Amino acid sequence: FDPVSYFAAGVTAPLAGQPEHALRHQGVNYLFASAASRAQFLADPARFEPAFGGWSALGLAKDRLVLPDPKVFSVDGGRLLLFHAEGKSDPRERWRVDAAKHLERAEARWAGVLAGQD
Repeated sequence: FDPVSYFAAGVTAPLAGQPEHALRHQGVNYLFASAASRAQFLADPARFEPAFGGWSALGLAKDRLVLPDPKVFSVDGGRLLLFHAEGKSDPRERWRVDAAKHLERAEARWAGVLAGQD
């Protein structure tokens, strides 16, 4: 999915990326819906990259590396957070119940992953 599309006002679903607008940035392959979206990403990649390397934010808060469902997301504090699907419950609701605590745990876990402690 196009990482820039998550930040559009009122977005409820990201746009599918297209192979003709692909980009490899810092070892990660990204697809964009348009050349304009790709250019916007290149102008400020840190703004559009998913937090936690694209892993599920709630998974990290629970001390697990879990692949997310890219259609289950939120943009909080200017950061793109992706979440894994959890059956019938919405993981974003679970996140919001104690977002500060979850964020602190996820950031600590991510620091450990980056330090090679995983």
